Amino acid sequence: QQVSRYLLQLYKNVTQNASTQLSPLSKYIQSLVDHSSFTQEKCRARSPEDLRDATVILAAFQHRAARLIYELAQAEMAGIAWSDLNLECMRLSKAHVQYIMIANFHDGLERRYTGSLLEAVRSLYHLHVVYTMETELSEFLEDGYFSPEQASWVRKGLKDCLTAVRPNAVGFADCFDFTDTFLNSALGSWDGRAYERLAEMTEHEPLNSKENTDANGVVWGYEEYLKPLIYGQAGPYKGNGISSKL
Repeated sequence: QQVSRYLLQLYKNVTQNASTQLSPLSKYIQSLVDHSSFTQEKCRARSPEDLRDATVILAAFQHRAARLIYELAQAEMAGIAWSDLNLECMRLSKAHVQYIMIANFHDGLERRYTGSLLEAVRSLYHLHVVYTMETELSEFLEDGYFSPEQASWVRKGLKDCLTAVRPNAVGFADCFDFTDTFLNSALGSWDGRAYERLAEMTEHEPLNSKENTDANGVVWGYEEYLKPLIYGQAGPYKGNGISSKL
């Protein structure tokens, strides 16, 4: 709730004094000063390719966060108890943080990388953007900022981004330089012997060793504990009557 309270206070400051100084990542709140104009805002994308434009992307996330600030402010003014606004605060906080992540990702992308590396990381950036949009699509549609057609572009764009990232996916994972020992995974090993190693790990699993089985090869404890539960032979629970304190 603290992020939401902070944003709500900024909104109140701006509506009381339009010249209030805001940080670069909270300037979008100024769009709420003229609320009638704000409600007329629409996504400027005219084609699926436009959803890769940084201006269009950032404007969409700014609008979403600003709208949620306004709705939270209206709920507070209506006298709704703050304790009843937890979901609204959660949605607003998430929207604001997602906007910050995408804005910072874009800024860092353009400042740090060049050439083929820039193109590779940019594909990852677009995947993050479109995945976030697709996950939170209802919040872009609620007030009509996105049209149904633009929403369909987002869904299609997610598939396109996955296709673009796929050739570099292994490289993105390997750049973290995790060792096989650290991963301790049959599927993430450097030599590609995923299925062979998976079979080997299963074979060496302690529960699969003969020392932990009876004469019939059944794991110790199965007959006593698991079988009665699986076949409905455990009967009713006979606890000590302790109840929850909640």
